[in-house]
Amino acid sequence: EIVVTNPNKIAATIDNNLRAIPRGTYPPSIPGAEQELRDDTWKHAARDYGTPLPDVLQKRLKKELDSICGHGYAVLYVIAVRLVAYSNAGGYQVGSRGSVGSSAVAHFSGISEVNSMPPHYLCGNCRHSEWIDDGIHMDGFDLPDKNCPICGQKMIVEGHDIPFETFLGFYGDKEPDIDLNFSGMYQSHVHRYTEELFGKENVFTGVKRTTGQHPGGMVVVPDTFDIYDFCAIQHPADDVKGGLLTTHFEFKYLHDTLLKLDELGHDVPTFYKYFEEYSGIPIDSVPMNDEKVYSLLTSPEALGVTEEQIGSKTGTFGIPEMGTNFVRQMLLDAQPKNFSELIQISGLSHGTDVWTNNADELIRSGTCTIAEVIGCRDSIMLYLLRKGLEPKMAFDIMEAVRKGKVAKGGFQPGWEEAMREHDVPDWYIESCRKIKYMFPKAHAVAYLMAAIRLMWFKVYHPAIFYAVYFTVRGADIDYEAAIGGVRVAKEHLRDNERIPKEERTAKDDDALVSLQLENEMLQRGVQFLPIELGKSRASKYVVEDGKVRLPFTALRGLGEAAAVALEKATIDGQEYISVEELQQASGVASSVFDKLRSVGALGSLPETSQVDLFSLL
Repeated sequence: EIVVTNPNKIAATIDNNLRAIPRGTYPPSIPGAEQELRDDTWKHAARDYGTPLPDVLQKRLKKELDSICGHGYAVLYVIAVRLVAYSNAGGYQVGSRGSVGSSAVAHFSGISEVNSMPPHYLCGNCRHSEWIDDGIHMDGFDLPDKNCPICGQKMIVEGHDIPFETFLGFYGDKEPDIDLNFSGMYQSHVHRYTEELFGKENVFTGVKRTTGQHPGGMVVVPDTFDIYDFCAIQHPADDVKGGLLTTHFEFKYLHDTLLKLDELGHDVPTFYKYFEEYSGIPIDSVPMNDEKVYSLLTSPEALGVTEEQIGSKTGTFGIPEMGTNFVRQMLLDAQPKNFSELIQISGLSHGTDVWTNNADELIRSGTCTIAEVIGCRDSIMLYLLRKGLEPKMAFDIMEAVRKGKVAKGGFQPGWEEAMREHDVPDWYIESCRKIKYMFPKAHAVAYLMAAIRLMWFKVYHPAIFYAVYFTVRGADIDYEAAIGGVRVAKEHLRDNERIPKEERTAKDDDALVSLQLENEMLQRGVQFLPIELGKSRASKYVVEDGKVRLPFTALRGLGEAAAVALEKATIDGQEYISVEELQQASGVASSVFDKLRSVGALGSLPETSQVDLFSLL
């Protein structure tokens, strides 16, 4: 009666027109946002491409700006521009995710690293550009090196040919989401900056079903309204007096009402930070078309090791998106040779019913190649446009396929007939019928640019690569394997691989990844140096004479706080006459010193400061 009957009686008395959430959209306001976005976009485009701008770029930017500003989305862009600029000023680059990279304005205003224009050459000196539409080079990174015909300087290769419609819809009226990856080390600073921009009282995090916090969704209420105009708020259950306030409703109910900024934490910007710090090489200067780098997709030879030494036919251990067994097998099956084919791999590995029993069979049977199968959602629209289909139909087919609507209910009337009239092959049409979800090309490009940069450091700066990798992702490193050399590392790796599948835990899988990297590093002749007082850092793996010094946290069970205290007490050359004195200076528990003692990290340091009188006689 209390739980069912009476609540139903109350519900029956309420007018059906009553809404929990008001109708309409309520974005925050930034005075002059439209003009600011236009000015930033044109200024940066002119800086990179000169004046007058190439006609193809001029038309694309005008079309996008008119659509963005005309539908009231300039504020969202300007907010994202400011957040990215803030992180960059702090020394941390920002990665884009999702389909925002489909927008050329997002690139030229400073939001996304992805250039969605068609493939082209650009001279960084005189700004001469050459735009390519030869039906052969589908991505700018696949263009061969070329010197500028005007000034002779080596030209930049750019452009990934991604339609703007993927992001904002065919009429530019689709509610946009700009998702950004910030370094996990700087994410909290970005969250605080968001509160500074809009006022702490107007920023909340999106609700999560556990007692914790959403890792990056920031819901912004315009300062002319109150959060209670839209929903209730709450503290997390495990911190009722503090912590970030969360919305009572899940954001999916507020999606078309309030603005959410996805300011997510990610490892790649952290990798970039350390690569630049350790090498002095700007991450943006890494070439994107190096042959040795691409060879790692199908062979470890460029690393100077064999398949037998590292237990893999690829050289992609430790590379985001490419190190898992599933993707490494895809690489071997599809044999990608360039960036455009790598985009296909990324799309195929993230989609649902796109690879297995679909593209894999088509490639294996010789029906088509990796370059021809359906990889990303955008490729459907571009392919159908090249075949001659009407643009709106090509867009609608893309949207229906990538959402799984065709797999569930078939093609809309007239679609299949139009495809056949324009010589779309049967295998392509049948492939569309199987797909349940497809990855956006812009997301794939952003993540693959990061992968190429990491592989470049792996090939040409191995000690720096492994030092940075373990600094960022070294929580599961095997200390004994690291200092034991190739034999011990290989032995521990084999022991891990022998764990039966039904007994394996997530921790075993994480340990396997670390052991694969440890073994590979040692097989390449790069050595680990043991923990040593005065040289080891808290958690950073540093390079010394081409070798990698292990930090205090490489010892399992030695926590971050204790490691920081030990670094602070020893790193500046401070000498101690005993373990007792060091423990007092650092304030670290005796159990930590037991761990250090067990691996010989205390060296010959006496246990106590007490002088033995008889030893002096």
